[in-house]
Amino acid sequence: MAEQIRYLKEHEKYSTRQMYETIFPEDSQAFVDYYYQWKTKDNDIIVMEDKEGYEVMLHLNPFFIQINENVERIPYIVAVATRPDCRRQGKMQQVMVQTLRDLQQKHCPFTFLLPANPEYYKGQGFVFSQLNKQGTIISQEEKNTKPYIDNCVSIKKLDRQQIDQMIESVNTILAEKYQMFVWRDISYYKRLLAEMESEQGDVVVLEKAGKNVGVLAYGRREQAEIKEVILLESLEKNKTEICNEIFGVDRWTEEEMQFMFRITDLQSWTGKLKGEKEVWEIEVSDAFVPANNGNWRIEWNLVGGNVKKLSKSQNIQEKRSVDIAELTEKILEKMSIFIQEWV
Repeated sequence: MAEQIRYLKEHEKYSTRQMYETIFPEDSQAFVDYYYQWKTKDNDIIVMEDKEGYEVMLHLNPFFIQINENVERIPYIVAVATRPDCRRQGKMQQVMVQTLRDLQQKHCPFTFLLPANPEYYKGQGFVFSQLNKQGTIISQEEKNTKPYIDNCVSIKKLDRQQIDQMIESVNTILAEKYQMFVWRDISYYKRLLAEMESEQGDVVVLEKAGKNVGVLAYGRREQAEIKEVILLESLEKNKTEICNEIFGVDRWTEEEMQFMFRITDLQSWTGKLKGEKEVWEIEVSDAFVPANNGNWRIEWNLVGGNVKKLSKSQNIQEKRSVDIAELTEKILEKMSIFIQEWV
């Protein structure tokens, strides 16, 4: 069979499990069971294959992300893997280029990933963006329910029957603080519960006067790891005290997850650039996605902004050139972002 790049059909996705377990041996069997039961339900897997099997694979796990009040289906790139005998031959880059061009054709505004090798992805136009602090390591056994210090906030395990009522409150909390965040729905929390259970953890909710005021998700490997802590703005200052009360004083620390982002379809940012009036007229270069090349007028305004590709006859008075990585960085630095997904 000649070497080819293609997307796997639904019934073929499980056949990548052996490659996944070989390349990512640090993931437990329980977690991999969870991944192939839940995450492959709606993801895309693109591979390069030859007569001996898969040479390269890349998973595109979809999340609904709110960007300045617009909700978009955005792929999170994970499980990027190359068969050992196929490395350093440019095969992964071929798959990545195909993926980026396909996302542009689908008018997907951007994609993101958690890099094992940042320098490699910088070469493909990905950049870091300043995110929220996230991820807490705890070295003490959890307690199921514990009243907060002043008895105003209580903490208890999430009941699956409570998911409906929690969704609205959590999305509201995030929308009040961030311009870009993962939109939560019923499927999101059912999947998150399964993920935390696969890592011997759980999801707990914080309540005050009968209302949801926050949520905390954690898993455990050698130590417990908090995956996310979302709190009302008024409780943010008490985050340390709340975590100390649940897990013990000085028994947890915070670490930061560093995601990289890349614009895939510049035109799709129309309506998502909400802010003070500002206009850029620039020449954009994108070595991997030709549709992003050219002269553009990019405008921020209070109703969502506009992105327009200029014709060759339209001159830019003060021409400034940027590559797609620099443009991605400049657009995202104007946004407050909350993203902390593992897979």
